[in-house]
Amino acid sequence: MRVWPGGFRDALRARRLVLPELLVAAAILAAGFAGILPFSATPFLLVFGVASLWLRGEGARAVGLAFRSDWGRTVLLGLGAGVGYQGFSLYVAEPAIARLTGKLPDVSLFAPLAGNVHFLLISLAVAWTLAAVGEEFVYRGYLAVIAHGTMDTLGFLLLFLGRYPGA
Repeated sequence: MRVWPGGFRDALRARRLVLPELLVAAAILAAGFAGILPFSATPFLLVFGVASLWLRGEGARAVGLAFRSDWGRTVLLGLGAGVGYQGFSLYVAEPAIARLTGKLPDVSLFAPLAGNVHFLLISLAVAWTLAAVGEEFVYRGYLAVIAHGTMDTLGFLLLFLGRYPGA
């Protein structure tokens, strides 16, 4: 017995299941905020988003993940911006904040990394992967794309961030 004419994948492609999909994503986010999920909701949303795209028959390009023709320049620009931002943060912003507040930042959370290069590399790989791929895919790609068509993407993002007029 078919619940949707054309099948489940066609219902996903036609965006007839956007509301349940958004509710599942919201439940995953709520579980992450409540501390029910280990570390972060992002990996769970990433798996949910990838599964949803796969069921639709779409790929990473559907959420804006693709190699640009000038990818080498893009990588160099990204590395330059990252190094510049880190330098600004380390040598300008953090000392200014410490001087204004009279307190140094609490870095005790990173104590297990001191002298443990193996754990440092694993932690960096996980953090960079979750931040670069996971969050960009989930929040700017997947959630914005599935909401598009239901409402304007900008309106969805503003509502999601709690900044929509009248919300």
